[in-house]
Amino acid sequence: MPHIEEGTSNTPTKGPAISYLKKVMEKAGVTELQIPPKPYPLSRLLQALESGKIDLAVALGKSPERAKKFAYPSKPFLQMQPAFMLLKNSPYDILHSIKDILLMNIGIYEKGFLSPLMRDKRLRVKPLSGNNVILRNYKIMLRERLDAVYSPDSYELIYTAKANSFFNNIKVVPLPEPKVGLYTVFSKKTAIKYIKSYEKTLNEIEPYETHLTRFINDNL
Repeated sequence: MPHIEEGTSNTPTKGPAISYLKKVMEKAGVTELQIPPKPYPLSRLLQALESGKIDLAVALGKSPERAKKFAYPSKPFLQMQPAFMLLKNSPYDILHSIKDILLMNIGIYEKGFLSPLMRDKRLRVKPLSGNNVILRNYKIMLRERLDAVYSPDSYELIYTAKANSFFNNIKVVPLPEPKVGLYTVFSKKTAIKYIKSYEKTLNEIEPYETHLTRFINDNL
């Protein structure tokens, strides 16, 4: 995804969300963050955060279930636009309501965040676990086993398509619903010490979207 890039055995995980978090936490009084070389698969990440094995997750959406388990800051660092990736020849350039997508086979992250519209039980969703889910679902869509690839964050779809040289083959169409927040999320224990200073710093530095846009323009 555009916010976090997997590292290698010799390089750490990086990306605009990582560099932005480091900037925020440094101003909040945390001088060093221990970041694994590879992002956790989502299901493992949620388990580790709930158990306290890790202190925070860099970028998560908010749902009622997650809000019970984790500590969320008072505001997100990014407002995401939920969207579909469609093939260029799809007849849909605008999605007007849920009626437009009820008959679609939709690729999603297994246990991933779903925006309110995507929680409708009538939808035909196809969960996929592991890493590189957007890219893998795009390849499945090429084989006509999916009609759409979902992300709660249109930036993720655009970035993945550009980074893997298939942007000219697709279009990204917003879902007919409001934007949703993307948060840095703390374990309940860690939040006691750090969440207030995180919130204060977030209000004082440049918006993440400015940071993200600069990253995409400089790297693609």
